[in-house]
Amino acid sequence: MNTLLIAPESDLLRLPDEARHIQEALGAQTISGRVTPMLVADAISNRIARRQAIDILFFIGHGNLTGLSLSDGYITIAELCRYVKSANIRYLILNTCESEYIALAIHHETNATVICTIGQVTDTQAYATSRLLAEAIAQGYSVEDAYERARPSGAGPSPYRIFSQIDDARIDQDHQTIKLLRAVLDDQFRRNQTSIGELKTSIETFTAYVVDLIQDVAELKKAQAETVTLPTNYKIVYTLAFLAIFVPVGVFFSDFRQALGINAPLAYAFSFLFYTISYSLFAYLYGFIANRSKKP
Repeated sequence: MNTLLIAPESDLLRLPDEARHIQEALGAQTISGRVTPMLVADAISNRIARRQAIDILFFIGHGNLTGLSLSDGYITIAELCRYVKSANIRYLILNTCESEYIALAIHHETNATVICTIGQVTDTQAYATSRLLAEAIAQGYSVEDAYERARPSGAGPSPYRIFSQIDDARIDQDHQTIKLLRAVLDDQFRRNQTSIGELKTSIETFTAYVVDLIQDVAELKKAQAETVTLPTNYKIVYTLAFLAIFVPVGVFFSDFRQALGINAPLAYAFSFLFYTISYSLFAYLYGFIANRSKKP
């Protein structure tokens, strides 16, 4: 069978040996090393252009609900379905961890037979399964029979599963499951989008609040710096300051000076002394003396 093998570089230690044995057993065209979505698209398109069939698409590596992981990006489920339809690919072998959703979606959309994993598979187990599967196909077994010969069996459920037209009755039930899964995923996606939008709004509101708070603190510090603090004995000081203003008022009248027996120059000197005292007291109150214009 004409086979296209995709084996992007990854942290799987046995992947190079696994890819080499599959290539030798099936004579597969291999895309390995740094694999990108464009490289895969070109390889499949070129096979279609040259009228070269692709019976089996074999993938080894990592995958998730997004699709099959490449060195840079993914092959999404939608792209896989398009490739299967365009190249009339009959079989897909996805030797990745937990690829059941991908396999079921592709089989539902294209009716292609898909082998996948339904749980975590060790590197050694994946290597052994794919090698035995490739050798069985090379010996002339159908993909379905080769799967039965190669899949791990014994105590407990097998970590591998096949979706084929032979299982139509069971697949009908699985189709309903995938519809439910798609609905759940779509709903979760919408919820996540809404949550992200709400989180973004909350962050913007909080950021604006913090900016306003910083500005308020700066203005408060400025106002605090300009605030005059009165001394604890400010009432006494106020009283003395005002008394010092009014005490010398009488000496400005000649009758008052004659009654006291003082002349004008002495009266003016007396007034100047009291006005100086009053000015000093007010200066003390408003912080011009003792540097009390700023709080400690």
